[in-house]
Amino acid sequence: MIVYFITIGEYTVLSKTEIINYFNQTEVKKALAIIIRILERWGYNFTQAKIYAILVLSPIPLNILDIAKIAGLSRSAVSTILGKLSKDYLVHYHMRGKTKYYTAVPSFTSIFMSQPKVILEKEIIPLQKTMKIIMEKNPSYKKFYTDILKDIDHIHDKLEKCIKLLSEEQ
Repeated sequence: MIVYFITIGEYTVLSKTEIINYFNQTEVKKALAIIIRILERWGYNFTQAKIYAILVLSPIPLNILDIAKIAGLSRSAVSTILGKLSKDYLVHYHMRGKTKYYTAVPSFTSIFMSQPKVILEKEIIPLQKTMKIIMEKNPSYKKFYTDILKDIDHIHDKLEKCIKLLSEEQ
């Protein structure tokens, strides 16, 4: 089967073999690994990151079957993950007949810019609260916990500065 993709009124034709060969190139595999690592660090799981990376690097839109074959996942798993990525505005699709073809929205900047706030709200603030409770329950170690809290407070302040700086850039 041949995959057709229209670009500015012209057809780019890639066979299934050509797209599989493309994703087997050493450089493409390396880029996939890097993108996956970045997205995992930013809170996406491995399979979500893998599917997004495949779409970012794909020179053509891909349907669920293509993505499943490249990723080594079931169509059901790919469909579920594409739903999540769509809700996060990281992928979109267009219909060709009854088939959806997906492309990635390169959103590294917006994902990156949201990270300081996510880290602050989901990690640092809960850690501060928890450490304060631990310190209250273990007063004999107050000095030890005070030092830890100072370090966490320092991270908190740095993240707030990052958030402020990033919001000014938007």
